[in-house]
Amino acid sequence: MLRIAAEEDVSAMLAIYRPYVLTSTATFEYDPPSEEEFLRRYHDITAQFPWLLWEEDGQILGYAYASLPFSRAAYAWCAEPTIYLKSQARGKGIGKALYDALEAILDAQGYYLLYSLVCGENENSMRFHEKRGYRTVAHFPACGFKFGRWLDLNWMEKRLIDAIDGNASPRNPREVTPARSAAEVILLVEWRRKARGTCSASIPEPLSVPGQREILKNLHKEL
Repeated sequence: MLRIAAEEDVSAMLAIYRPYVLTSTATFEYDPPSEEEFLRRYHDITAQFPWLLWEEDGQILGYAYASLPFSRAAYAWCAEPTIYLKSQARGKGIGKALYDALEAILDAQGYYLLYSLVCGENENSMRFHEKRGYRTVAHFPACGFKFGRWLDLNWMEKRLIDAIDGNASPRNPREVTPARSAAEVILLVEWRRKARGTCSASIPEPLSVPGQREILKNLHKEL
């Protein structure tokens, strides 16, 4: 089941992330963060971006969130998706479901460009992103050092909007949804999909969210 991550999920999500730090080059971080530090990251990210997770039988199998790849104001339309799964959750479509929902929410928020930094030796991640429409726009040879070896880095990009040159005054995502809860954003995504005649089973139905009628009414006025 896809759902929104909460504070009480931080410990379980950190348990998923920790092995990536200690045993893989999926992250260039050397030392696993403390639970306090991971909680701080959670709060910083969810102030602006969605953080989703996948849960089955009370067990969290993976999570995905987005963050800012750059801090300058002119980059406000860019986002960097991140995903981590338990080993037993790989190859079951969970990663795809998480990314589908995450990208749909980012699209609804008004982000135009998605960037993913993938280690050159992480071929599975490269293929995963390529299947989702990402393309390599930059290659940085031997730019990271971990586990006693130099590592290449691939900069991958996906455009959520085909042509952006003609939009002289795009909505700033930071002004559109900074105070809106992730539940409201998911409702906005669902409303738009229903309006287009499409709906993803990966995203909760509006009726599953408390107060959905008033939220949908307000979102309808906004749109």
